[in-house]
Amino acid sequence: MSPPRILDALSRLASEARELLGTEVVRLPRPPSPLEFLRIVTANKPVVFQHVADDWDALRNWRDSDYLDRLLGEGEVTVAVTPNGWADAVVDGRFVLPYEESMSFSNLLRKFVTANDERDATKEWQAGEAAPGGPVYYVQSQNNNLHKEFAELLQDVPAHIGFATEALDREPDAVNFWMGDSRATTSLHKDHYENLYLVIAGVKTFTL
Repeated sequence: MSPPRILDALSRLASEARELLGTEVVRLPRPPSPLEFLRIVTANKPVVFQHVADDWDALRNWRDSDYLDRLLGEGEVTVAVTPNGWADAVVDGRFVLPYEESMSFSNLLRKFVTANDERDATKEWQAGEAAPGGPVYYVQSQNNNLHKEFAELLQDVPAHIGFATEALDREPDAVNFWMGDSRATTSLHKDHYENLYLVIAGVKTFTL
């Protein structure tokens, strides 16, 4: 199928999905009950839950870079490195994985600070172009890394999320810690798992 026909098919699919599912993203001002969560999963609709993590230590501690540095410091972490912020992306018609580098967490923090200092906040930049501020570093592994490279942080989060565990009758298969800056972009994709995503600091934009 030629690229124009693919784009046309995707456009029609998006239009039909909007007609069928609507465009509103529901915001629940509290954690859902297990039954509410199961109904949401069954309907396959995105929802924003508020106040789920109000009592998690992570919500306070992980916003403090000194705290993270004390716990993780010289521990080695796996980091995706790209010139433009696109990891796991289609480039020139080919699906390309990012270069991965192992570095100490302290070194990663220094790279975030350097990139922020060097980046010209007024410069117009489009995702996919060479990123201002140098290479883009993004912790994005999906191998249950919170229990591996970031195990020191487990003390700040519950072992599982009660309403989800009860609704799905199982604990999570993977819990991941992701960290990046505003230049990191995730390509269009579909996950085969139901995801719960908690933003500790900054902003994460989902385009549906």
